[in-house]
Amino acid sequence: MDLWKEMYLLKHSEPQFVFDSLEKNRRKKISFMDEDRSKLEEMLLERNDPIIDLALALYGSTPDVAYELFKRPSKELKIATLSGTQVLKEFLGKDDFVDRVLSDLIEEDDTELYHPFFSNDLLPDEIIISLYEREDPFDKLDDRDWVLCCSYTDKNKRISTPYNSTWLDGLAEYDYNKLFSAGWNLFKTFPKTPLAANVLSNLASVLVVHPPYDTNLIDMISRWKKESDDDSDAYDRARSYGANMINDSRQFEELKKSDDLALRKAYYRNQKWVKPEDVLEGFEKDSIDYIDEALYNMNIFANAEAREALKKVCWEAPDPGSHMDQPNYFNGRCEYWQSQHPEWFEDEWTGELPFEEIENQNDRIEKRIEHLSDGLNKLNKKLSVEDDSDYENEREVSITHYLKSEMEAIAQLLVQIHRKVHSGFIYGVIGIAIGYFIARY
Repeated sequence: MDLWKEMYLLKHSEPQFVFDSLEKNRRKKISFMDEDRSKLEEMLLERNDPIIDLALALYGSTPDVAYELFKRPSKELKIATLSGTQVLKEFLGKDDFVDRVLSDLIEEDDTELYHPFFSNDLLPDEIIISLYEREDPFDKLDDRDWVLCCSYTDKNKRISTPYNSTWLDGLAEYDYNKLFSAGWNLFKTFPKTPLAANVLSNLASVLVVHPPYDTNLIDMISRWKKESDDDSDAYDRARSYGANMINDSRQFEELKKSDDLALRKAYYRNQKWVKPEDVLEGFEKDSIDYIDEALYNMNIFANAEAREALKKVCWEAPDPGSHMDQPNYFNGRCEYWQSQHPEWFEDEWTGELPFEEIENQNDRIEKRIEHLSDGLNKLNKKLSVEDDSDYENEREVSITHYLKSEMEAIAQLLVQIHRKVHSGFIYGVIGIAIGYFIARY
């Protein structure tokens, strides 16, 4: 659309329409030197409408406009400008919004404003690196504020996004990875406090593994050992997650033999090629501590045999309160990973194998009932969506016939074992299911 048309339209549009229009262009690569775009945003600023001001703060591209909004007394507008697209640097050496606002942030010393700024994934790498390395202007922060500012980057997608480019460029990859190295180096430079230990744990759990070169990683991690039993457990977590940075295979295997439980936990959490015997060995050595870490090792859930071994030890885990915590945690993690990678679970029994392969007759009936219930649920979901295509109609007929045959088979089995099984509940369930099916069709 021509600029004059867009300006006229937005000048006379309702504020919500203006907001939606700017939102659609979010993160669009617009040059900060685009004078026409600046005119449009300056015109919108003159409307002095709170909804339009919010849109400009979040999705604008004109530093002068953003800075004016940031300097207003409204805390909401300040947060919006810091979390919006204004922090994106288009040209090196240009006096952009991010350069102007940094000194104001340090001067105001408002942690509520630090949070949206450092968690904004459009923030230039050099800003985050300067923060991690405590360079100007961050050298003016005291220890606590410096640690807090670093903590806010753990929600920034940039620190958990590895380099990925089809164009081979060693220099670009090196520059991209500088941020990760600076982040891991905090294990060496942070003040040794419980707060800093907690921040390091959170950062290390998401930071791409690319530790600094020519550095003794074990020494960096060991710096966070407790000096007495009264020290915070945060130091143990810092060592454990700090060990995530160890990517040398020989050093990593040594973690398994370590006398430090925190380092063994890192091994359990990050082990790549997990065999069932590894699961059993880890559980025998560290019991619940092993399970707590293994439940967050995706490689175990990707391997059906290792996953089954983990299920077994979860059921065997100590459970003094009879809360079934470990089996429940295991089921929860299975459900999560099945939603992310259903292909990992393809070989497990789903009810589609011949039921006659289940030797125990009562178990066979129970599996049929479970399968019938699942089928009815799927059918209900299918029928809740209107679709007149021949394919979908044929599929519904197929499902209907399948469920009919299943219920007939269940009924025959129930008759056969009538004298052995005296459960009114089972008959009630089957009766309700068949009655529902007949009534529906």
